Amino acid sequence: MKTHFRFEIMFLFIIFCTVTVAYAETNQCDFDGDGDVDAVDLKVFSQKYGTTLWYKDADGDGYSDGETVYEFSPPPDFCDKSDLIDITGDCDDENADVNPAGSELCDDGIDNDCNGYVDSDDFACPSPEVCNNNRDDDLDGYTDCDDYDCSNDQACASPEICNNDRDDDLDGYTDCDDWDCNDDPNCSH
Repeated sequence: MKTHFRFEIMFLFIIFCTVTVAYAETNQCDFDGDGDVDAVDLKVFSQKYGTTLWYKDADGDGYSDGETVYEFSPPPDFCDKSDLIDITGDCDDENADVNPAGSELCDDGIDNDCNGYVDSDDFACPSPEVCNNNRDDDLDGYTDCDDYDCSNDQACASPEICNNDRDDDLDGYTDCDDWDCNDDPNCSH
């Protein structure tokens, strides 16, 4: 009879604290004893009493935003861990096109791939070449001064070579017309 009574109390306690994080917070189920009622308490509860941890995937893209619930059966929009590609990381769980496997669209103002970068700040989006940042900003395969777009940028100026018909130091003068070539034996003034 004692065992039966203990089982009923445990069962009622499980029912009392298994619906959602918010429900647990309102009912003060501090399972880990740290004084805070949070998602950690629900994980402790799940491990201790063998309930299933369900992860919310509101948009059905296979990723979760990290919200969890403990239930005996899954509520709508929640998945078992094995049903998800990734447990968390979905930065917009209301849009199935936005998740860590998404492709960045470079002009929509949204972080489509959930990497923390939006549009031109995302490395997947080309932008004008900046000639001194060690990045291939325009995604043409060339970086900084190796990029043709930087050929006239002062950051890429080099010493004047006096016999190549180029303005290497970007001062507006080429070869023997450049003051830097004044002492070059190929230039006579």
